[in-house]
Amino acid sequence: MDIEQGSIIFGLNSKKYPEQACFGVIITASCDIANQKVGEVYYLTAVNVKEWLCTKRGHALVIKNKRKALYNKLQQQVRSQRLNESLLVKLSLEEVKTVINETVTHDKTREDILNNIHNYLELINDSTIEKRKGDAQLYSHDCGELLNQISKGDYHRFIYLPEIAYMESSKKDNGIIVDFQEINCLPMEEIRLLVNGEIDYMIQEDNLDNLQKLKEGFWLKNKDDFAFLYGKISSPWREHLMQHFSFYFTRIGLDGAETKDFQKISEGIK
Repeated sequence: MDIEQGSIIFGLNSKKYPEQACFGVIITASCDIANQKVGEVYYLTAVNVKEWLCTKRGHALVIKNKRKALYNKLQQQVRSQRLNESLLVKLSLEEVKTVINETVTHDKTREDILNNIHNYLELINDSTIEKRKGDAQLYSHDCGELLNQISKGDYHRFIYLPEIAYMESSKKDNGIIVDFQEINCLPMEEIRLLVNGEIDYMIQEDNLDNLQKLKEGFWLKNKDDFAFLYGKISSPWREHLMQHFSFYFTRIGLDGAETKDFQKISEGIK
């Protein structure tokens, strides 16, 4: 069977990324697949990097620092008026206007607070892909910084694989984001259909029961939709991926010492 650890499938459904067809990176051992020792094949969900930046998950990380800075500024403003910012940002803008107009007497202060709340609510609004795409373009520097942090391993739950890792390409400025927090599996019979090119809406159209079953795992929304083997991660990229996934999957969270604790140590030297 022409599938192994590191094979990439395109055309999969995802609960975390329900707005587009996703990739799947096979993590089941190649020997188990070749020797038919498994009844299903496990994979990690992945999304094209440009599309990922415009997903709700990616968008939240892109605006993370700006959101925090704006929230802190808003917090100082509203608490000076004896208001609670965590409650205000849960209201609609019209409701916020009513509260602020009834509470804040100084015109300039009232205007500043309303303006900052409006900016904050606009920033965190992720309701449409178009809005998220606009933010990705507007905050392109933040997108670049986020991807650089992922590449350096600062975000343990993600890894970036450039096209050079799985295609006959030298491109490093396009690729996929692999999400270690979403692991799914496909039964071997569906893997065989995939390899044979039979995960196709038009091929399965006359067998509605089978088509409905396949829709659980595959992106088969319209007649033009189909799933296929997209590529294979080459060595040493495959080992790089599995090493990072193993680290994330077996990572033990410890409530260890922090900067303030180390500061006390130095301050305690007599």
